[in-house]
Amino acid sequence: MISAISGMILAFLLAAVFTSATSFSYASTGQFTSSQPINGVVMKGAFVNMKHDDNGSPSAPQNYIEDSLKMISRAGLDHARFVFYWEAYEKDPQAFIKEIKSVAHAADKYGVKIIYDNHQWHTSSWLEDEGTGFPWSLFQGNSKYSRGGGGNTPDKAAQVFWGDWWDRSVKDKQG
Repeated sequence: MISAISGMILAFLLAAVFTSATSFSYASTGQFTSSQPINGVVMKGAFVNMKHDDNGSPSAPQNYIEDSLKMISRAGLDHARFVFYWEAYEKDPQAFIKEIKSVAHAADKYGVKIIYDNHQWHTSSWLEDEGTGFPWSLFQGNSKYSRGGGGNTPDKAAQVFWGDWWDRSVKDKQG
């Protein structure tokens, strides 16, 4: 019984992934390309990945974005998922936007489609040191979300935040 249920869940997830990839490919190219898989990689930048309390300057090799997208294109890949975090924008908006623009420019130059992934991991570094994602401005001054309260699924602070998020009741310190 459990094996049959597991098999059904796996089949559903595979169908969902295939449908999503096919739909995205159609939406981005204007052509239905179900016979062509999306071939790509995941990329991270330097400034778009900073946590709120990072005090050092992020570093990446010179021309990292340009060189990476050139190599991706030459390898025959046509997509890159570019991961970024909202709290990185709040920390340094100018550097964040500059890096995003460099990705867009290089991607256009080398014909690589970018999936910009506004990501989070364990919700935010406000809730736990390993976390990153949502900016501290959503948590500071709100006693519902205790600093260091845990950002993973079983943690009470994360459960409260995500419940409020899906109910659209998260408010920053200005209301």
